[in-house]
Amino acid sequence: MSNAADLIKQRDELNEKIDTALKSERATALSDVRAKIKLHKFTLTELRSVVKMRKRKPVVKVEDASS
Repeated sequence: MSNAADLIKQRDELNEKIDTALKSERATALSDVRAKIKLHKFTLTELRSVVKMRKRKPVVKVEDASS
């Protein structure tokens, strides 16, 4: 059986591989989307109507009143 240090090392290596794969896939997807936008000559107005912009809610810390 593997010890904890070996497993942690494997996890870190896998996390690095996952990050690399996600970056590569994101770049490929973004390139594909850009090509399709150019091909179909979408305007910024058309894209804005499709993509919903969401407002970020402010993060509020709630302190415990019992303390």
